[in-house]
Amino acid sequence: MKIQAEDFWKFFQQNSDTLMDIDSLEEKQADELLEKTDKVLKQYSEGIDFELGDLTTKGRTLTFTAHGDTDYFDDLISLCENAPILDFWDITAFKPAKGNNAAISHGKYRLKTADMWFRPMENPQDTEHIGLQIGWKRFEKEDEDLLVAVYSLLEALLGEYDCATLLDYFELNPLPEKPQESDWIPLKELPQYAEWFLNS
Repeated sequence: MKIQAEDFWKFFQQNSDTLMDIDSLEEKQADELLEKTDKVLKQYSEGIDFELGDLTTKGRTLTFTAHGDTDYFDDLISLCENAPILDFWDITAFKPAKGNNAAISHGKYRLKTADMWFRPMENPQDTEHIGLQIGWKRFEKEDEDLLVAVYSLLEALLGEYDCATLLDYFELNPLPEKPQESDWIPLKELPQYAEWFLNS
């Protein structure tokens, strides 16, 4: 049964104290509460998941993600816009950027921004999106795990929203011995490039 954002938040408010203290619950109780919360969230929008941050002196972060699927972005934004004021809860729409020195493990791959470079590929007929050539010295051939790992690294650099709405495509390439001499840019500088592109 489809529910509204207000219905999800009503459920959340009823369980917010228990979710805040979820670390003190028995494992079975904690799992049941997380499953129930996810079930109610899926009744609102099947493409949205949530992540609870670690408990700190300021409370917890509650992050909603659509895993980069733009079909569910409007639902996610509406959900967060309708969030009530909740003491000690920081409600966050979309997975945020994690900084310039991100590292990602997926399958057999471990990628670090320090090991990778990029070249922008702009389309004069599409001024709202960018394409990227991603250079990696260890690149041999594409496979599903590598593509997922690279996208996850780009998402960690840009944040879920900007990565999904700004990046049109990317392709992987072997990196030359002296990339800086071939117009390659260190991947850690991608957030600055994205900011420049958005404001130009």
